[in-house]
Amino acid sequence: MIKHLPNLLSAARMVAMPFILMVAFQGERPLFFLLLALSQFTDFLDGYLARRLNAQSRLGAKLDILGDSCNYVLGITGICLFFPTLIEGWRAVFPVVFALLHAARYVLARVRTGEWVYPVSHPSAKVNFYVQSVLIACLLLDLPVIHVMFYAAFLSGLAESWFYLSGLPKKR
Repeated sequence: MIKHLPNLLSAARMVAMPFILMVAFQGERPLFFLLLALSQFTDFLDGYLARRLNAQSRLGAKLDILGDSCNYVLGITGICLFFPTLIEGWRAVFPVVFALLHAARYVLARVRTGEWVYPVSHPSAKVNFYVQSVLIACLLLDLPVIHVMFYAAFLSGLAESWFYLSGLPKKR
């Protein structure tokens, strides 16, 4: 039973998403970013436990990707609601490009592999995870480096998406 814990953590991120969004739309900024940080921590924990328990699976990798997408939606929602100056004017292009690239991951995975979610492992995913974690901490604590971390998270997200998309196998 303990071998299913990583998958349960990934699934919990997906189940928690609507509740965390509700907190955001109620204007509870500190609670929202605290819950987002907790969700991000479970992203770290599910992978760590899967490796530690020798419970890595294709299903687990797919659940992790879907849970990551939930965190992306939560993060962009939190930035739009609580830090709108980050995306004013021409900077609105950042979340739009990020969302389009992220959606392209699913579409291209479907076209190339026949599956909507296809696990591709690359070191850029770890870098992106850590940069996003620092951004979430900055947003939670309202630190003055939020703008810098926002751009860093955008660039690391672009890099991860690029490596993901280029790593998808071609359909046979």
